[in-house]
Amino acid sequence: SNRLSKVDGIRPFSIAALAVLFGFFNSYHQATMFENDRHFSHLSTLEREMTFRTEMGLYYFYYKRMTESPSFLNGLHQIMNDNLTEYPSTINTLERFTLYHEVVLAASYRNIQSIANFLNISIKECWQVLSCDILPPIECCEGVGDPAYFYVTTVFLLNGLV
Repeated sequence: SNRLSKVDGIRPFSIAALAVLFGFFNSYHQATMFENDRHFSHLSTLEREMTFRTEMGLYYFYYKRMTESPSFLNGLHQIMNDNLTEYPSTINTLERFTLYHEVVLAASYRNIQSIANFLNISIKECWQVLSCDILPPIECCEGVGDPAYFYVTTVFLLNGLV
């Protein structure tokens, strides 16, 4: 009886561990497919933002708005009192578009940035890319220190685990 109860406890844990493992594989696969399709790591910030189409672009806009605001609370206030989306009306886009995930992602990004700055850890690697002789070089960055890269990485990670 005692041995049977130990086996019963191991089985659900093993199933959960396998589910998480396959979720990570799925996340990696999705991220690789996205990278192979769009070459996301080699795009400038503007080009990355242009890859977000339709709804993804809308949700990224509010995430970016929160990450670029002077403070988290200021960004939250901006999306709860938005007069850009349905001008001249002021609407609560947090509730209207269910932006709770973007709020959590923006808070996570800001916290990771703060921790990395405090510990003096670089979480973003940048380099200059020359596109042609006429145009100035474009800065490309990758790593979770870049807002777009963080957004895409966490979205794929969460998709893989769902």
